[in-house]
Amino acid sequence: MTHEVEIIVSHKERLTRQYGAAVFSDLEGILHTLRQSIADSGMESHLLWIESVDPESVRTSILELTEEFSPRPTSVLLVGGDEVVPFFRLKNEVEDGDPYILSDSPYSSNGPDWLIPERAVGRVPGTRNAEYLLRILTSISEKHRAHRSRKKRGFGYSTSKWRAASKAVYTSIDLKEAIRLSPPVTKDNFRPRWLEKRAFLYFNLHGVRERSEWYGERTPSDPDSYPPFPVALLP
Repeated sequence: MTHEVEIIVSHKERLTRQYGAAVFSDLEGILHTLRQSIADSGMESHLLWIESVDPESVRTSILELTEEFSPRPTSVLLVGGDEVVPFFRLKNEVEDGDPYILSDSPYSSNGPDWLIPERAVGRVPGTRNAEYLLRILTSISEKHRAHRSRKKRGFGYSTSKWRAASKAVYTSIDLKEAIRLSPPVTKDNFRPRWLEKRAFLYFNLHGVRERSEWYGERTPSDPDSYPPFPVALLP
């Protein structure tokens, strides 16, 4: 058995309801292609079709599956938005008007403390247009196929305030290049070429509901000339 195992999680009935039977057939085919690409890159994978739309039940299914592997899976990929694979609704401890926070963090832990992750968790969110989901899954499959022959190069972009946490994540995936911080980097001096030919992209920036921009955040130790919350990236 290989040392790295990835679990791919989705919901057949919900995907079919959202996109129709014909599109689901295409999605299922791409997911099986993705599994083969993962195998070709030297990893092992398992496709978990869930039946529940309760996040605690989904988490239990993931935990039960992880027990079947030794060593345990190192990553989980959730396929679909909240209407397919549910987010957890976590209590928002900050008084900013939002009663809860949508999060996948509990899927990353084995115990009750979801602040201690034991595996990486990612999500490919769905939209009303299935083409987006199909395209992203195909791209992931191609990345896995190229994994062995490609030098690991990544790009990281974080708020200045979150630099310590971001660098810890960035370093854990063995990326050699420095992470970009906003500020001083903003939309005005961001270079699209930084994203070219990258095996990994890591972003830890602010977002605002109903807006597409991502924002940085200044720290007290940054120069006063830096804007407090600059626009860091535009779509």
